[in-house]
Amino acid sequence: MLNIDLSEFIYSLSMALDLVHVGLGVDEGGASHSAKVCYITCRIAEQLNLDKETTSNLYYASLLHDVGLVLTKELKTLLRFDADDEYSHCTKGHAMLKNCLITRDFADIILHHHDKWSGQNQSGISGENIPVSSRIIYVADRVDVLTRPHEYILLQKNNIVKTIHKYAGDYFDPRIVDAFDSVARSESFWLDLTTKHAEELLRQYRFRENIKLDCDEIEHIAEVFAQIVDSKSTYTLQHSKRVAKVACMLAKRLLFSPLECELIKISALLHDLGKLAIPDEILDKPGFLTEDEHNIIKRHAYFTSLVLSKVGGLETVAQWASYHHEKLDGTGYPFRISADAIPLGARVLAVSDIFIALAEDRPYRRKTSVWRLKNTLLKKP
Repeated sequence: MLNIDLSEFIYSLSMALDLVHVGLGVDEGGASHSAKVCYITCRIAEQLNLDKETTSNLYYASLLHDVGLVLTKELKTLLRFDADDEYSHCTKGHAMLKNCLITRDFADIILHHHDKWSGQNQSGISGENIPVSSRIIYVADRVDVLTRPHEYILLQKNNIVKTIHKYAGDYFDPRIVDAFDSVARSESFWLDLTTKHAEELLRQYRFRENIKLDCDEIEHIAEVFAQIVDSKSTYTLQHSKRVAKVACMLAKRLLFSPLECELIKISALLHDLGKLAIPDEILDKPGFLTEDEHNIIKRHAYFTSLVLSKVGGLETVAQWASYHHEKLDGTGYPFRISADAIPLGARVLAVSDIFIALAEDRPYRRKTSVWRLKNTLLKKP
């Protein structure tokens, strides 16, 4: 039976969300956007003396606040402080989280995290009607957007504080801005934002750390993230769920144990997490990929491994999911391992992934017919 820590799982999945920045070519060198926003919100929450439940939900919502932002072209727009269309990714994130028992408490916070204090929001609310956690995340998010990664942070802090104050009463709740101002007086706060050790900084603010997730709960969260990844392209809207269905059927035929069947399903749902790092124009390219573009594609399985391997208890899932492009003769990617190092679960996932990929339309080809799929998969080398 799996026994996964909620805090560790959500933090690792937030790392996956920040892979969209990698796809845009943004290399900050320090903590990820989600981690920095989470840290800023926690510091503001301390100043406001918020109750434990509110702060707990704020912690997780801030890590997942960009759950609806998977397209590099949308991210490029939102990296501007005064972005025009901020609401679409809020509604997408809300829709993805609201039906999952574990994440539904964060859904409304994420829906409103770009609502302006003064009103004229698409949500129709303003001022105190905006959830306080949403107001805090909005300030924290814009603070990080204002930060220039390649310039010494203490040379920037005065201009950042000045800009946030400029929009108090318009974009931002003045009370939240005052709390941020108190936090921002400390040089250590700004230096914390540039550290690569965000996980250690956030550990002191973790909530529900003793809550353990069982297989069903992990599966529900995995389904949310499968939906997030697959929404990156119109050609893969159901890809991970379809791979999971085929993989489960094969696992049962191969007499996997009930736990192994659960693991193969979770692995299939999460196998393409790393695709969040792939630019939209490569995933949706109507022609065949160049060698350079294919080399960029090859990193997605590596990033899947990087994210999942940080979750204690998911070691098997991390291995099966990240080996789904390895080949028995050692010519697969990205680890170039050969048959004796590829576990059966990873082989099941590889076959399931190829089968579903061939059965789906792609921008450069139509889906393969059923009889051709059967002949292709049964063809001997």
